[in-house]
Amino acid sequence: MPTARGVHAWAPFFTPITKESEVLFIAQTFLTYDEQLNKLQAEKGLSIPNQSHAKHILQQISYYSLIDGYKELFKPLRSGKYYYGVTFDEIYAFYIFDEELRSLFLKYILKIEKHMKSMISYHK
Repeated sequence: MPTARGVHAWAPFFTPITKESEVLFIAQTFLTYDEQLNKLQAEKGLSIPNQSHAKHILQQISYYSLIDGYKELFKPLRSGKYYYGVTFDEIYAFYIFDEELRSLFLKYILKIEKHMKSMISYHK
């Protein structure tokens, strides 16, 4: 069970931080979906027009896969805030595009692999 501060005493989340060839681990507090969305809006400046849809997306994909995976595209490098006007739906659309592109590449890479295996086995 989470403690009053929201940190799991039995299984805290840790984020690796690299500092001058050292890796430090910082404990991350557990946030509910609503708290994650509030943090994105209040602290990061992300526009979330439809809270219930955004919450549903986080339940399916996870905060890390969606937000941490694509934040560099929508935030200045040293800033903790998103570019003005960036919406949750834009980040989600980019996630879907990337997922479909990866699937397409995988399909053709597997075809190339099969063809190469056939060519190599024939020439042995």
